[in-house]
Amino acid sequence: NNIYETEGPRRLHPRPQKQPTTEEEEEEPLTTAEMNSRKSVIIRRIIAVSASFIFLIAAMQGLAVLQSSLNQEIGVWGLCANFAAVVISCLFFSTYLVQRLGCKWAMVLGMACMTTWMLANLYPSWGTIIPGSIIMGAGWAPLWTAQCTLFTISGVELAKLTKQMPDQIIARGFGFFFMAFMTGPIWGNLISSSILGQADAPSPPVNSSIIQHILICGAGFCPQVLKSLNSTAIQKPPQKLISILVGVYLGLASIAILIIVIFIPNIKAGDDPKNPNLKNTNGKAKFSLNLCAQTLKQLTNKLQLCMVPLNLYIGMEEGFMMVEYTMAFVTCSMGVSLIGYVVISYALTAAIISFTSGHMIRLIGRPPVFIFAFLSHIGCNIAWMFWQPDTGGTWIFFLFAAVWGIGDAIMQTQTNAFYGVLFSGSSEAAFSNYRMWEAFGIIFSLSYSSYLCISVKLYIMMSMLVIGMVGYFATEIIHRRQVKRDEEDATD
Repeated sequence: NNIYETEGPRRLHPRPQKQPTTEEEEEEPLTTAEMNSRKSVIIRRIIAVSASFIFLIAAMQGLAVLQSSLNQEIGVWGLCANFAAVVISCLFFSTYLVQRLGCKWAMVLGMACMTTWMLANLYPSWGTIIPGSIIMGAGWAPLWTAQCTLFTISGVELAKLTKQMPDQIIARGFGFFFMAFMTGPIWGNLISSSILGQADAPSPPVNSSIIQHILICGAGFCPQVLKSLNSTAIQKPPQKLISILVGVYLGLASIAILIIVIFIPNIKAGDDPKNPNLKNTNGKAKFSLNLCAQTLKQLTNKLQLCMVPLNLYIGMEEGFMMVEYTMAFVTCSMGVSLIGYVVISYALTAAIISFTSGHMIRLIGRPPVFIFAFLSHIGCNIAWMFWQPDTGGTWIFFLFAAVWGIGDAIMQTQTNAFYGVLFSGSSEAAFSNYRMWEAFGIIFSLSYSSYLCISVKLYIMMSMLVIGMVGYFATEIIHRRQVKRDEEDATD
């Protein structure tokens, strides 16, 4: 991993054969004031991006978790179209757009695409939701690739200034970001619960007699039985309240865009000329098959291949919580009105763990933290196989959501940070791969959502989780051997 060759508190990989350049010889050491000023700029940049995503995710996630209730079949297929567009964008556009536009304007473009989808929800139909979802998906990949690239660059730069290990700084940076990111659904669901709660008739739970005689909630839940339910089992709120909700979400997304435009400089990979791991395109990137192939070429990296199963699982578990848990466990036994509050417990726990996971990595290392995430998710999957949800224990719905949030936060936060360490020299292509396979996971999860029973879905989830963890540990072993080999070569 080239990142260790130039960064850290000490030179792990000295290159005695390389003579310093004229620029390096002429560089004067920074004064304390200059160093503090640079650190302050980097930290403010990280805070600004994180704050922007709070507003954006509050709007986007708040509306996404309501799609199956507000728009039903159109909404679910819209989500599928969205993530299919994410895959195409990862392959052909995200790397090019980040290199061409820079991190700032790539994020602005991605956020603007999301507002298009929100606008489509004002007049939901096949002709508005599907195109709006495709546009959102097209902007999703460059948005995340730009954010991850920006944080990797900032982490490397901050590590250089503070004389710390880059992987620790990057992990803490992503931890702070995902703490802020995970609070977005909290505010989004509070807003939706407040606005939609004004409906004259709250959405009731599925008819109890049907549950007792036809429908089994939990692992025995099978979507096909929904066709036999009365169409009034889940009531849609009045269109006036939906329009107000979408208008509020559009306002939040607009604030997110303004934060990026006002407070973030347009940083490109390679803006630091003394960092050979980051390629500088100087805004002259051209769309070509070679450039598009960078994302696919990244798959020739054995470390990238080993991480693919875990990326797939992350997408699948997101889809499961967004669609399956809320319908088969919460709505089935308690009603739609509880969904927002359950999602809040999930998001709040995830926000806390996202922030603390970086410190946990520093104290006990990365593998034990990933094992903890594995245990939290495998434990939930096994428990769900045997748990029969009912209206007598509301607290357990929140408990399961919170425990699931622990594993989700660790995997998302620290997988991003791990990518920053593994692929610092090809960050755009690597993070595009991350989002592409994550999107594949969500598409896979949604594609069989209407056809398989929950018990079968749980077995699929557990299998992919185990395979993903095997791939992660293989990556750790290969990476550590490479670092050790580089250290031995450097000392010869």
